[in-house]
Amino acid sequence: ENESNICEINMDASSIAATREYFANRVKDSVKQKALEKAADKLIGGMVVYRKDDYNYYVESTSEKGVYYAVRVEGSELHCSCPAGLNGRVCYHKAACAIAEKAGLCEDYKDISHLTNKYKGG
Repeated sequence: ENESNICEINMDASSIAATREYFANRVKDSVKQKALEKAADKLIGGMVVYRKDDYNYYVESTSEKGVYYAVRVEGSELHCSCPAGLNGRVCYHKAACAIAEKAGLCEDYKDISHLTNKYKGG
């Protein structure tokens, strides 16, 4: 008898769609987890999240010295002016704001113009 190591899987369209959704969600969860871990590492390392008001925060870029990105609260969503955020991707700037706010680590600034001349975003 000849045994085969090949496993044949017969799936209908709804099973295939469910499988794709499962893996897509796993990837999203992994990306979110990486953003949270990076944000936590940066906050532990001394990164500061500046709060202008209850809806506007500023977080320094780690790739561009002196550049701050705006994180805006709209309802239950956060929007960031960094390249990832502008393209609808998860970014650590949003995660850093959420962590810092929850932990009471935000620094209040009404005027952020002195922070940088390379400020990006609204």
